[in-house]
Amino acid sequence: MKERKVFLGGTCNNSKWREELIPNLTINYFNPVVDEWTPEFQEEEIKQKKICKYQLYVLTPKMKGVFSIAEVVDSSNKNPNNTILCILNEYEGERFEDFQLKSLDALKRLVKSNGAFVTNNLKNVYKYLNTMASKNAIEEIQYLINLETSNDFVGDLNDGYHSFNELYEYRKLYNAAFFNELVKNNVCKVHKSKKHSDGEECFGGGWFIVMADLPTGQISNHYELKDWDLFICPEQEYADKWDGHNPKDVINRLKEYIK
Repeated sequence: MKERKVFLGGTCNNSKWREELIPNLTINYFNPVVDEWTPEFQEEEIKQKKICKYQLYVLTPKMKGVFSIAEVVDSSNKNPNNTILCILNEYEGERFEDFQLKSLDALKRLVKSNGAFVTNNLKNVYKYLNTMASKNAIEEIQYLINLETSNDFVGDLNDGYHSFNELYEYRKLYNAAFFNELVKNNVCKVHKSKKHSDGEECFGGGWFIVMADLPTGQISNHYELKDWDLFICPEQEYADKWDGHNPKDVINRLKEYIK
């Protein structure tokens, strides 16, 4: 019978991720790191892997061997719903090399395709484990289904260089710089509004739209209200009427404008 307990596998080599994680866990755990590796403890580790319901593998730049990679792939094949992989691209002042990140990204895709939970930060690890530990079997299944479509989960997906969250942050800041330059140089009409042209609040509230009438056509984007002050442009009560442009139209209009 499996215990609601997590096996803390992954990078050793004096990496401190376990010390950071353990105080935040409400679930019981087994820490395989010991001062002296003995045959008795090796037997205990094998036993605990069978006992622990959840198998966690955290990989950090201090990783020297590759056995943890074999372990997490094996676990994701045999016990996918209870396997967690966390890859910390930068940790304790060190960073994986680019060629390593490409391989690790392939590992994440493989493990995720098997059904395991994959993330790149420890906060998501303990939130996931603590939530799972508090649920019954049916609730666990529902949580996993909901997790697959959650923004937090998707935001942590990584191409080996940037997560979705990072890419959206870049996009927002680049857009703000561009729109602000349009205003500064009086290139075209630019405005922001918390309401669409029909008077409805953007996405029901909490969002705003920024719109520019480039010489090549209208472009626009939506942002959360917390980013309102990033866009230094005139405010309107209602946004101008949307001309029906889609993302492909915006790309083409921006390309034409750059030319």
